Amino acid sequence: MLLDLNSKYFIINVHISISGVGKVGGKLAILLAKAGAKITAASINYELIKKLKKEIDLVEVKPEDLFKTNCDIISPCALGGAINRSNQHQLKCKAIAGAANNQLENTTIAEWLLKNEIVYSPDYLVNSGGVIAIACEINNTENLLEKYLEKIADRLKPVLQESKKNKESTDLVARRSEEHTSELQSQAYLVCRLLLEKKKKTKKKKKKTQIKTQTIP
Repeated sequence: MLLDLNSKYFIINVHISISGVGKVGGKLAILLAKAGAKITAASINYELIKKLKKEIDLVEVKPEDLFKTNCDIISPCALGGAINRSNQHQLKCKAIAGAANNQLENTTIAEWLLKNEIVYSPDYLVNSGGVIAIACEINNTENLLEKYLEKIADRLKPVLQESKKNKESTDLVARRSEEHTSELQSQAYLVCRLLLEKKKKTKKKKKKTQIKTQTIP
């Protein structure tokens, strides 16, 4: 099956294998299944798979067999280094796009994926939604969240196009166009988390002050 990313219906009947069905991977599986995708999933936590099976139809495989699945897209949503030297030759997918950080063991894997015509969407581009969501919460701009999330695709598309045109790995193209993106994202995430915690503490403090004021006779 050819993946026509320009079609709004491209996800229907597309076979997606998800590694890790926790908070992110589980929600992703549900959204994709409802959109018409075929789901294969694996998790070291059987209870999560069991719970997910009650909501959607899926094929369960062992974690060590997930990357052997003959599918359209593999989506690593658990640990980093998911695609490595020990399993790269087992891959039977057309593309890789997931929520886990540092999905590739090293940059040579990115080069190998290019040579074997497996499209890799750099994780630090496609999984930036978490940082964006936190920033929107801090800035009270949740109403603009969807608009900001849509821009992720706008940033990814030229990376894929340049990779195909110049026969360079998407990882190389992304790092060149946005140098140190991964490091900056990590720093931005940390700053956002700290600001969010500070905001929550301030709210709690105000609430305690209000309660104390109300209880004074």
